[in-house]
Amino acid sequence: MKVRSLLLHSVALSLMFVLPPLSAQADIMRCEKNGQVIYQHDACPKGTNSLGQLKPLPAPSEKQKKEARRQADQDKKQTEQMRNQRLKREEKTDREIRRAVASSEKARVLCDKAKLRVKWAEEDLRGAGPKQENKARQKLRREKEKAELSCKNPR
Repeated sequence: MKVRSLLLHSVALSLMFVLPPLSAQADIMRCEKNGQVIYQHDACPKGTNSLGQLKPLPAPSEKQKKEARRQADQDKKQTEQMRNQRLKREEKTDREIRRAVASSEKARVLCDKAKLRVKWAEEDLRGAGPKQENKARQKLRREKEKAELSCKNPR
């Protein structure tokens, strides 16, 4: 909101210097026809309502011009600072997102590896003889526990 008001202020000040003073121009009449307002240098034509004459604003003094330039420079500097701050925040957010994606990818790889070890332990259990069956069951149980820990979704 503040940037918007700064920009509007800057535009208004710029227009003040760019546009020639209205006092140097002929009188401007304001007319209305069918609900539309028309501005012209001559008297209002037939079929239109006269809404009056625009009063020209006095030309700004040198002091006002100097103050307006100073204010415009200050507004420009402040706008640039705000832009730089926004860019820094965006860069920080991007780094955090990349870090989170990398961490998520790493967690997915660890989970996949743990699932593969469970699969191998199941194969070992199926191929185990009577003497190795207890040891293979214990290994399978441990691999499942590790996989459960590795594959948990942190919240």
